Amino acid sequence: MFLIGEAGSVVHNGKIVLPSEYRLKKKKMLLMWKDDKTCFLGETKGALKFASGTEGAISDVEIDSENRLPVVSVKEGQKVRLSGCVSTLEIQLLK
Repeated sequence: MFLIGEAGSVVHNGKIVLPSEYRLKKKKMLLMWKDDKTCFLGETKGALKFASGTEGAISDVEIDSENRLPVVSVKEGQKVRLSGCVSTLEIQLLK
């Protein structure tokens, strides 16, 4: 489902800009936070729970037409590292 590899991004207007190559705007996505700085994006609850190793809350998210993921209470300009694997996308907020 995702490209395998890493990419960098930044928070702009309360949203993480995702690479357009991931083509996520047409898919129903789920988001699960592992801790304050790491979350996982995927299509199934099982994949998210396996990737995060936790039983946290899972929420529906909508990728907008410009391939941006809304995030709450994250600083403007915050750098982000995206690590993709077959079934999930790990999103880490960097310092």
